[in-house]
Amino acid sequence: MLGDLRKRHQDWAQRRANVAWLEPDELAQRMGDGRYLGGWIDKRGGGVQPLSYARGLARAAMGLGARVHGSTPVRSLNQTANGWRLETANGALTAGKVILATNGYTDGLWPKLEHTVVPVFSVQVATAPLGENIRGKILGGGEVLSDTHRVLWYFRQDGHGRLLMGGGGSAYESGAVKVYEGLRQRIHSLLPEAGEIDFEYAWNGKVAITPDHYPHLHELAPGLLAGLGFNGRGVAMATMMGKILADRMLETAQPEFEFPNMTPRPLPLHFMRGAAVTATRAYYRFRDALEG
Repeated sequence: MLGDLRKRHQDWAQRRANVAWLEPDELAQRMGDGRYLGGWIDKRGGGVQPLSYARGLARAAMGLGARVHGSTPVRSLNQTANGWRLETANGALTAGKVILATNGYTDGLWPKLEHTVVPVFSVQVATAPLGENIRGKILGGGEVLSDTHRVLWYFRQDGHGRLLMGGGGSAYESGAVKVYEGLRQRIHSLLPEAGEIDFEYAWNGKVAITPDHYPHLHELAPGLLAGLGFNGRGVAMATMMGKILADRMLETAQPEFEFPNMTPRPLPLHFMRGAAVTATRAYYRFRDALEG
């Protein structure tokens, strides 16, 4: 895996990206833990508070005239002579064009679209704000870290000094409880000198996994587009997909980004996705344990 990591760093360096390789001692100094054999830093990156970011996008959209209706799932979607008719529990509306941006929450609104992705619950926990003597020891420079385990771990500090950690994942929301405990134990192993650590938050939400691990864009019918399948990297990827979908809908003559339209391909035996995710995760954890 270290060889693959070096190659990834070299690939970006050859593209003149602002990246640097970190030897074990420098990596340990940055992250406060010496278990990793090496890594690389992408100095173009950073971290955001996803909910604040989503709220900011919503405010910007509403400032341009968009209307946002929360807790209003669309129950049916049908093409008519005037465009598309969308039925909700609170009323109906018509639209000339529609974008389905439901990702891990895709359901049966459009036939078999939900069968093109596998929803997985992504899980995170957050400590109470750490003491000043601890904050500077682990990612004290504001770095955001993810590793190369098959069942990866990722963590960072927030603006209040909480340590946030995510990882694992489950096909079922009920399985998140076990993942929460695993994340808490991981934090304890990172901060043994901190003693008893208080945890303030634990949460989960669905991500959408695709067989090829790439996002998918589908033109389901004239005037109906879908963009989904961000494989746990939706904060950045979904933002880019949003611009691509908007350019498609507006028929922008020279869009900044191009993305191929894909024919939806429902996964065989999709009804067995839960068992498949559970078995795959167990296998990956076993391989990770063998390799250290």
